[in-house]
Amino acid sequence: MATTISFTTTSHLQVLLDPDTSQDKWLATLPGSGPGALILAYEYATPFVGTKPSWESILMLGYDLLKHLSDARSQSNPALPIVIVCHSLGGIVVKQALCIANKQYPRYGSVVNAIAGVVFLSAPHRYGDKITMSLLRFRDVLEATTGRNLKIPNANIEQEGAILLDLADRFEGISFRTPILSVYELRESKISSTPLRPKYQLLVNREACSTQAPMETVIGLNLNHHETCLFTKSVGGEGLPEFNKFIYETLHDAMRLVALRLEDQEYQYATMSAYSPTMSELPLKVEQLELTEWPSNEATECSSTRAKEGTSLSGFELVYPTILNTEVRKTLHLPCYLLNTHLANEDFCGREDILERLAAELLPSKNIVTASGTALRQFALDGFGGMGKTEIAREFSRRHKASFDAVFWVVADEIAKLDYHYQQISLALGLEDSSECKSQVVSREIVKGWLSNPRKHLSGSNNMGFTGVLAGSSQRRSAPTQRTLQAEVPNPNSDLTPSFRSRCRQFGSKLPFIQYSWLPLRQSNFPAIRACIFDMDGLLINSEDIITLCTNQLLEKYGRPTFTRSIRAQTMGIPNSTNGDVFHNWAKLPISREQFALELTEQMHLRFPNCTPLPGAEKLLSNLSCACSASSGDRIELALASSTKSQSHELKTSRSETKQLLRFFQPDRRILGDDPRVPHGRGKPAPDIYLVALQALNAAADSGEKAIMPNECLVFEDSVVGVEAGRRAGMRVVWVPHLDVAVEYQARLKDALAGRTGMFEVRDDWQLGEIEWAETIPSLEHFNYEKYGIDVPS
Repeated sequence: MATTISFTTTSHLQVLLDPDTSQDKWLATLPGSGPGALILAYEYATPFVGTKPSWESILMLGYDLLKHLSDARSQSNPALPIVIVCHSLGGIVVKQALCIANKQYPRYGSVVNAIAGVVFLSAPHRYGDKITMSLLRFRDVLEATTGRNLKIPNANIEQEGAILLDLADRFEGISFRTPILSVYELRESKISSTPLRPKYQLLVNREACSTQAPMETVIGLNLNHHETCLFTKSVGGEGLPEFNKFIYETLHDAMRLVALRLEDQEYQYATMSAYSPTMSELPLKVEQLELTEWPSNEATECSSTRAKEGTSLSGFELVYPTILNTEVRKTLHLPCYLLNTHLANEDFCGREDILERLAAELLPSKNIVTASGTALRQFALDGFGGMGKTEIAREFSRRHKASFDAVFWVVADEIAKLDYHYQQISLALGLEDSSECKSQVVSREIVKGWLSNPRKHLSGSNNMGFTGVLAGSSQRRSAPTQRTLQAEVPNPNSDLTPSFRSRCRQFGSKLPFIQYSWLPLRQSNFPAIRACIFDMDGLLINSEDIITLCTNQLLEKYGRPTFTRSIRAQTMGIPNSTNGDVFHNWAKLPISREQFALELTEQMHLRFPNCTPLPGAEKLLSNLSCACSASSGDRIELALASSTKSQSHELKTSRSETKQLLRFFQPDRRILGDDPRVPHGRGKPAPDIYLVALQALNAAADSGEKAIMPNECLVFEDSVVGVEAGRRAGMRVVWVPHLDVAVEYQARLKDALAGRTGMFEVRDDWQLGEIEWAETIPSLEHFNYEKYGIDVPS
């Protein structure tokens, strides 16, 4: 076993089909992998390049790993569990990948929920909260594993240390609720290559490796830093038996855990939300054991059989769980009603139809067995502000509180308010007393543990806006459990009702809701959609991410900071944007624009063949290719309008998966950035490329067929400039922004959808400003065909 890391020139997932011939890959030393298991090793290029290397470069590998993992998973059975094992600084890559997956949950939720366990072997997490000390200790690990002495300029020490601490904070913040094993070493490792004065040090101790995750197990192995991969060599102590026990229990429960999450994806998140515990998860301190039963032997045998179909445990010592220590449980204060001290509204009248619908959905069954076995229910009231949604929810809560053991009203417009209300619930229920109730985070997790029990309780919340619980942001940790009444879902700052249904679909939701209004939309007489025109980069394929990766690597090479969210938002989708004033005035590179453009082009051309389709792209195009207008019966026509030039287009679509996307666009309907019909200097945000695409569609129409008009076209775009181009062309637009871009324009969403960001000087302003002509969705998987009158054959 080598003591230094061997970096590859490019990152990739390597399939270890024959562990016996791959002894240099420590993952292949796992005994008895079996024919049903797929073992992958992620190899990556050295992230520390240039004269001013930065730890941020290794974070970029997290996104790359996630993409590879997502691609590999799309080619296999989605019900199969994933167990991730990483060593040393590989833990940084894995934690960053999991943080990104959590932040982009609508896109990577299937990957997150498939993770049945994570093993961190000598992976440093946090060396206290002192920036300088943390940076020095991580540097020691890097030197010991790679032989490199990373020199950080004094001016950058604060920033570099903050990068590592920030990752630790972010990973702890997602509360990754899956079995995690963190292993630390008990022997010192050599960190200096000086022959005469070798230096030895304990690189990752218990405090440094612990991630504080809810289901984490921390053990020590009697090995040094390099040898923790070879865990079977550990002699003495309890580390190896504990390791074997973790492996057994994790693999034993893996299939059942993933099946439970997939069975009810609306609520079974692996991060920051209600969680269905596995057999190996210890109950929370305040859990009510009288309502919890361990599965029978028959059930566990069935689960074990399924688990062994994909993994063999031969070679491990099977250590079975010992009998759990049962503690004296606190007496709960039931019934418990927290309705935010609001008195009954004596003026409330009407809305009986809505109250009856709420009762039918939310009131618990009078049958005890049925009531305790009922899954989480949610109901939402959707409509304009000031229409009385909150009062309906409160009236229902007051009328029916006797039907529930507990009723809570939670204000959900801010994280701080959510955490405060969770703490008040904990005190009111008696889960904690005032002397114990010191941390809102701890109180929140205790309450969520109680809520996951089959008690009859109702929680209501309001002001859940676009960035709130349903949007998949960090607030998802507050997702209520059991019966939930959400009174106001639209963004309170918006005077128009957003597409709430599409937001619910981000989580595979079957959420019932009522949408009502007394004001018509300003634009409600759109003609039927007859054509859909697609951008390509960042919408259908992941080329924008590759462009960002290449740009960041060059920026680091010349000692400049990586893309900020604002700069990326301003340059994404614009042809040759990295050669423009916006980018170079910000970057202040020590080389000429021409030199930078040359190097960037070389890097991109090397990586473009690795482009892959984005989630939902192929399915959407396949559905639209055989769809028709629900009102007119006209076939939906498809065209491509991409700013990319022909040479880059060929490279980006050279892979078989991406080439498959092109089959939905006839060659004469693919309009690229260097198409002679698009005047020079009239790329996006000018409307010309979309108007040329429309011209191509009409030119291919049958003789005598009515020409397609701009307002009968639906444009799909990922960039702000693309949205503006589509709007300037007089077309309706579906915006599927990258997460960074969505966050950057969150406060200016109306302007972005209307094409009035004020960033670009272009003519053809006559169509700008109509908000209803565009909407935003998190990914192509969430497109609502019905909303646009598109009929897809079943």
